[in-house]
Amino acid sequence: MLKVFKYGIELLDALFYSREGLSGAITPKYLHATALNHAVAFSLTSEQREELGINPENQPYIISENNGGRNTPRYENSLICEDFYFTPARPRGNVTYLPEIVKGDLDGFVKKGYGAGAGGRAEVLKASQLFSISSETRFEGYLLCKKDIDFPRVIRLGSFRGKAKLTRAEVKVVREKSGELVGHPVDP
Repeated sequence: MLKVFKYGIELLDALFYSREGLSGAITPKYLHATALNHAVAFSLTSEQREELGINPENQPYIISENNGGRNTPRYENSLICEDFYFTPARPRGNVTYLPEIVKGDLDGFVKKGYGAGAGGRAEVLKASQLFSISSETRFEGYLLCKKDIDFPRVIRLGSFRGKAKLTRAEVKVVREKSGELVGHPVDP
């Protein structure tokens, strides 16, 4: 039987992720279903992942060029397994951004400076500004679950794998409706 839960996420660390290069990148306000489902799946124990049929190679903890590079998706869609699905999470309240200046050495996103020779030594200062969502920001969404799964209390999210607290409470389904629209994007 399908159970519906309302889940909450509270950021314990600042959260950064972006689809674009690092130059002035701003983290979107909604948390993608793809990011949430994969973060939760790979926070499960190895026994739980095996039982649910989740392949750990789809999201290795250490990302390098040897295993496909860091910007190469290893999944086909946001549905990681048939037994659970986290909808995108919307912010509860205002989202506060935390600006950071980062050094861009050895990062393929940062443009090389003028006059750089073959050795690349004549480059201008390579720095970028990132806008992360600050810690203690809260999000909410829904979880659809077919099995009783002991989900982790803490997951890691974003490009820098920041910690986030995960809570959930079962929702009593009063009636089912079809043809209704949701109040937030499916996967922004």
